Amino acid sequence: MKMDAAAESGTYKLRFETGSYWQSRSQTSFYPYVEVVFSIGEQQQRLHLPLLMTRFSYTTYTGSSGGFCPSFETI
Repeated sequence: MKMDAAAESGTYKLRFETGSYWQSRSQTSFYPYVEVVFSIGEQQQRLHLPLLMTRFSYTTYTGSSGGFCPSFETI
């Protein structure tokens, strides 16, 4: 999901619907969803937060370009 405005400082949560992703490929997954909570210390125009996953594991990191991924909310 791309945002046109800069992300404000704060704590955010991204929710990835991983179960439905794997189900759409006729496979099962150990994780029905993955929530990633992160903080932004200063206002940022761009933030790239990819999720790398298999059916039984996942990891995330701060990338170097792009916009936000699936839905996020300030918490």
